[in-house]
Amino acid sequence: AISGTLIEVVHDAYLGDPVVRDFILRENPSAAKVIAERFLSARRRGLWHPLRNSIDDGLAALIAEAQALGAAA
Repeated sequence: AISGTLIEVVHDAYLGDPVVRDFILRENPSAAKVIAERFLSARRRGLWHPLRNSIDDGLAALIAEAQALGAAA
């Protein structure tokens, strides 16, 4: 199993860094959506308990933004 700490580090590298997050969202909104959905899935299955309470809202916002960009493309 993957530790929650490792999941947190991966989240912070991909979605917690605004430059990386914006790049993924701009270049491949579908990938951004899938990445966010995977993190939410890990939360729902109890595999990850992030240190910040705002994570779920941020992931939901990213999914909505990616869907809007995907529809506009």
